[in-house]
Amino acid sequence: EMSFLGKIMNAQQLLFITENGSYKVNMIYASIFYLLYSSWFGSASWFGFALCLVYYALQILVFLALFVAMFCAGLYFYSQLDGGVRRVNTDKLFKFNNAEMESQFKNMSMSIETWIEAYFDGHIDLLPGVDMHDDILMKRKEYFRFNFTPGHLRFFLQKFLMQTFNHSKMWDFMDVSTTYNIGNDFYHSFLGDAMVYTSAIFNDVDESLEDGQKNKMNLVGKKIKMQPGENHLE
Repeated sequence: EMSFLGKIMNAQQLLFITENGSYKVNMIYASIFYLLYSSWFGSASWFGFALCLVYYALQILVFLALFVAMFCAGLYFYSQLDGGVRRVNTDKLFKFNNAEMESQFKNMSMSIETWIEAYFDGHIDLLPGVDMHDDILMKRKEYFRFNFTPGHLRFFLQKFLMQTFNHSKMWDFMDVSTTYNIGNDFYHSFLGDAMVYTSAIFNDVDESLEDGQKNKMNLVGKKIKMQPGENHLE
């Protein structure tokens, strides 16, 4: 008589076959029935039967949980993609360099994520006299929507999940390269001649960036009570 372990192996083989066959659903049902029947009448009947019930109950629960989660997430993303669109006067802030984008978003509130990507891609330019901080940042809730977009979903699937489950030195190289390997001219524009990171301290509106960096370094030196000949690594 075939042992209980042998019956389990046969059932696993049936399940494996169904993964690649055209009668997948029917074979899964047949293999489940065979496994339950074998465990019931086998030498380890009650233990095997209970084990099978727990195993397939967990499978069903996991499947239902994933299905419900995906369904709810789908409804949520769908409700957010185009929700809250309203008419706004964007002609006084920026101009479109992309005809397709202009026809879609002209004088309409657009996702802040979409606007930022379009700005960096050159599809949008600020009009002369428009200040990024005063006119865009401080009034962002007036002109833009803060909702999920396909861009967020692409980032989650293509970058977040990939780096979470398949992290490698190549991913680190790509991230670091796009941030730091862009030349000193870019960083000099907001770090000044000292090329010092973090922040700057301005005591007067007329002080230059270099003055702000010196003020910060002087304050740090006083706070940590630096002595002549000592070095500080920022």
